Amino acid sequence: MSAGSLQAIRFDLNRLETSGRPTPMALGVLTTTTGGGAVAVSADGTLLYAEAIPPSTLNRTLVWVDRAGREEPIPGLQPAPYTQPRLSPDESRLAVGFNPAFTLARGEFRENSHDLWIWDFGRQALKQLTIEQGNRKSFSVWTRDSHDVVYASNGGGGPLNLWSRAADGSGNAERLTNTSDVEVPTAMSPDGGVLLQQRTKTGSLRLFHITMDAEHRRTPVGAAQAPNEAMASVSPDGLWLSYTADGTAREEVYVRPFPGTATTVGQRVSTTGGVVPRWRRDGKELFYRNAAGDFMAVDVKATGETIQTSAPRQLFPAIPGVHAWDVTADGQRFLISTPLRTTAAPVADPVTVVLNWKSRLAAAP
Repeated sequence: MSAGSLQAIRFDLNRLETSGRPTPMALGVLTTTTGGGAVAVSADGTLLYAEAIPPSTLNRTLVWVDRAGREEPIPGLQPAPYTQPRLSPDESRLAVGFNPAFTLARGEFRENSHDLWIWDFGRQALKQLTIEQGNRKSFSVWTRDSHDVVYASNGGGGPLNLWSRAADGSGNAERLTNTSDVEVPTAMSPDGGVLLQQRTKTGSLRLFHITMDAEHRRTPVGAAQAPNEAMASVSPDGLWLSYTADGTAREEVYVRPFPGTATTVGQRVSTTGGVVPRWRRDGKELFYRNAAGDFMAVDVKATGETIQTSAPRQLFPAIPGVHAWDVTADGQRFLISTPLRTTAAPVADPVTVVLNWKSRLAAAP
């Protein structure tokens, strides 16, 4: 793939060498940010490819949803390709990722300036936060005083690592980690002294916490050979860790003492799958989405070294297309990113079939 153009070149299986020049087979092919194309070739050599998606279909809206599932728009906030909204602790602002120049130039799915922006609810204003190099900044976490935002960025080249910047855009971005692994922040401890992160290495997801002082010391959370663990957050009293793990047939939500040890065993909370656990600020309720996408809640009672959780109950059913959300401190409203809804009839993504493309390649210089 090159700028949305599907290229082919002659290849000698015996010599394992290419010959000739690359020849365009199709233009306007749907292409992802990793460079792959939506392309398939059948056993008889028939070529199929998906055409680039119209940019308007990628827009989303951010809405408030109450515990009964009733939606309320956010005044002044226009549709855009929003991702990963996170409320500031004082709930006056939110950090959200999107690209205001999201286009499909020449058929390429371009996200070359995917940045974080700050929405101010009171001023109804959107301001760009990240400006460093790199084409991906996302997965934001606020510091407890709502002053700074920690986020994942590939601004230094290579994989996503952890960066931080003042939410008002003042000063320069500070790089917190510099590793060859993909690192994503998930939550801040209640005292603001420790940041939780998930780290991807050799296909495995592991949890770590990193100190927010000048040394940024990293410590693993849990056993090194445990199932994949992710999406961690700390209870408001700082004593319990909620997270997801795939030790069963699907991801489930668990809680365990924090920081715990390598042998600390988690207590399962969800019963029908679970992802993205979020605490109510008083620590008496934990929210998550089950495998069907329904928004769930459990009551929490923690006493000393023990914790009890109620049977999960549904707050409201799945909202189609939801993949990112947050919740207010009192647990009464959920901030949700949903696909932009339209009254127009849905249009299937066009797929093109190409026959006899090998003759074009054979005739190429």
